[in-house]
Amino acid sequence: MLFKPFRYPTSLLYEECQVLTVRQLFVLQTVMRKHLSLPYNPSSQEKRQRHRVCPTQRCRTALAKRHFYGIGGHIYNKINKICHIYAATRRECKRKVVDWLKTQNYEDIDNLLKI
Repeated sequence: MLFKPFRYPTSLLYEECQVLTVRQLFVLQTVMRKHLSLPYNPSSQEKRQRHRVCPTQRCRTALAKRHFYGIGGHIYNKINKICHIYAATRRECKRKVVDWLKTQNYEDIDNLLKI
């Protein structure tokens, strides 16, 4: 495809092809699933903490902290604070999140996944 050597670094290949890494795809799919399940409530925009629109779950085990149901609300609220995706349509939400994810590096995504 790009005629790169066999041991060419994956991260550089992802950047050249402009595709998301596996972690970024997990974040994107988590945000999109949460965005579809959240009903839009205009009165939540008047709250003091506007970015906290998705209810979060308390996780008691390390496995639950890595699962969609345990971390999904936290990821959605963090990205909503940055990109303001709550009032956006599904297509706008995906475009904003993908554009933002392409600007992030591995460490930023890793920090995003921590509760």
